Amino acid sequence: MSGSKSKRPAGEPDPSGPALWDLPDDAKAARVASLAEVRDNIDRIDRAVIALLSERLGYTRAAARFKANPQEVAAPARVEEVIAKVRALAAEHGLPPEIAEAAYRPLVAAYIADQQRLFERIGGRRGS
Repeated sequence: MSGSKSKRPAGEPDPSGPALWDLPDDAKAARVASLAEVRDNIDRIDRAVIALLSERLGYTRAAARFKANPQEVAAPARVEEVIAKVRALAAEHGLPPEIAEAAYRPLVAAYIADQQRLFERIGGRRGS
């Protein structure tokens, strides 16, 4: 490696190098100048997503208070309603619906598992 380039692990792209090809659309992301800028924006989005997932957790935990038994926690019809909704939202925002579904199915499953643990821990103390 020349002295002007920093060492990076094999197989890793140069975060300060130029784009090697153009995106086919006029997306905001197409206008970034470097991989480092792309990664900074992804990190910014991840911070926002995590904050929203934390907020969502509060509401999914609140939902457990309205369920009579552990069997109601899974609510399979509601799961499919959520998946259909996020697929439609994805399409509206230019995200392939299959990506939204692939992200949401395990997400919803994790929230259901959290609700079930919560229900098992404190659900039996209802009305006390």
